Amino acid sequence: MLTKGTPQAADAAENGRRTAISDPSSCLTAADALLERGETAAAVNALIRMARSAPEESGPLERLARAFCMAGRPEEAARCLEKAISLKAASFVLPVRPADFHVRLGRIRLHLRQWDAARSAFEAALDAVAAGTDKAGSPASFAAVEDAARAGLALACLEQGDPAGGRHHLKSGLKRKPVHPETVLARIVLSRRAGNWKESRRLLRAVLGGRGAEDALPDDPDARIREREIRRRLHLALAETYEALEQPQQALVQAEAAHSHSPFGYDAAAHEMMVDGLISVFSRPDLSLSGLPAQAVNTSRLPVFITGLPGSGARVLGELLALHPDVGMAADHRLVHRMIRKLPGMTPGRKPYPHCISQLNGRLADRLAQSALAHLRRQAPGARRILNVAPLNYRHLGLLSRLFPAAVFLHVVRDPEDLAVTLHLGGGPEAPGFIRSLADLGGYMRRSGRLVSFWRDLLGPSLAAVEMADLFRDPGGVLRTILPQLGLDPAPLADRFPRGRPLEDVNLPGLADMARFDPRWRIGRSRLFGGELEPFRAEYRPPLRSSPSS
Repeated sequence: MLTKGTPQAADAAENGRRTAISDPSSCLTAADALLERGETAAAVNALIRMARSAPEESGPLERLARAFCMAGRPEEAARCLEKAISLKAASFVLPVRPADFHVRLGRIRLHLRQWDAARSAFEAALDAVAAGTDKAGSPASFAAVEDAARAGLALACLEQGDPAGGRHHLKSGLKRKPVHPETVLARIVLSRRAGNWKESRRLLRAVLGGRGAEDALPDDPDARIREREIRRRLHLALAETYEALEQPQQALVQAEAAHSHSPFGYDAAAHEMMVDGLISVFSRPDLSLSGLPAQAVNTSRLPVFITGLPGSGARVLGELLALHPDVGMAADHRLVHRMIRKLPGMTPGRKPYPHCISQLNGRLADRLAQSALAHLRRQAPGARRILNVAPLNYRHLGLLSRLFPAAVFLHVVRDPEDLAVTLHLGGGPEAPGFIRSLADLGGYMRRSGRLVSFWRDLLGPSLAAVEMADLFRDPGGVLRTILPQLGLDPAPLADRFPRGRPLEDVNLPGLADMARFDPRWRIGRSRLFGGELEPFRAEYRPPLRSSPSS
């Protein structure tokens, strides 16, 4: 047996990697196994190596796109699918695959709220279906992809204020038996907007019942991952339906069923260690800055960092601010992540993050800051302020404040119980592990809150808190407060956002309909659940414990 860390073990691992790359089937199977266990970082690294070694193969790119989605990196997933779509037809094992890739790209665009790009992807999928049905391939496969594409088009229509177009695209899919799950999920959105929740419940029960027992999953890892994701989304839609029917216990049962299909877990000890590490690096016993890491000397006010816990409304604030003519939006949300990944190797002691921050000198701080500023300018040329909207960057506000001492940081906050319900009954493609249980959510939010509270004390007025409830009740008032803090005149947005008018009444179909119909953003959402939230409350506000007896 080889001991980890020995030269023989390293050689064996390298041989294994070479074998995996030379055998595409084995590599893809191994990557699927990693994804099933929730080891997304390892799967991404393995698939990147394979995609580089086989640049003309669509399989590694398709799997890499899925891994990026599960890791919460949708922009990179979209780029993988776009590259796969551009390959020659001979690289696709099945004729239906190009159409399938367009559908998956469209779903990512929907997730990113890029409605026009989503419609283009779904329309391209329909074109690929029309071209592919004349070739060899299963008619049922093409029909399934066509239904998924039309369901995506229906959702894009709804988000752009065209419910009639949405209904039109669903007609053919609803007539087909069995009804495709994507058709059902899109039909649920239509029913939700019409207030017809009983029909939603009927449709979801029927499609879940038709998929067999929970443990009857395919043997093929790729098919199994897809089936788990479909079941997860169906259960979450049913949870939302029971909530609308004021059946909170049933809603939570369905949420638990959904999370049983997620491979991710929550490591509370690792989270605690991360928070403690960041606080220790930036702690200062006195009020001077003498003990803090070096600070860059740039005085640029170009970047505006918007953070918040997932589901708090950070992206909504970003969309509203980006309507100002002097504000640009950075499409690359992983700028800070890449900086942090490189930082340990750039500091003298090569300590892991966050401890490497203590070895940050002025020259390195300036180098990092100038590189980031140049990247942001390329993203939005001519903008006076450029938004970097990445909710989880709240973890790195200490480092960012040292690199950009003149920047403004906006942290969006939300009622904790409303946020807990929204996360537990929802979750994007990445479905982070801390949403699996209400107790885990309480622990996660307590630890995160401790870190944010520390940043507020450290950064002072440069870190501004924005209440999600205020943003939805009076977006005009919030914008009139924030824009002067950014050195911008609020007048260009005054007519679009009259003071006191709620977001659901603003003439922005996507955002207004979201505020009006999407329960994820409902203020006071947690009231229905009452005592069902005790596991969350116990961890979020743990009871006082008496000190041990002497």
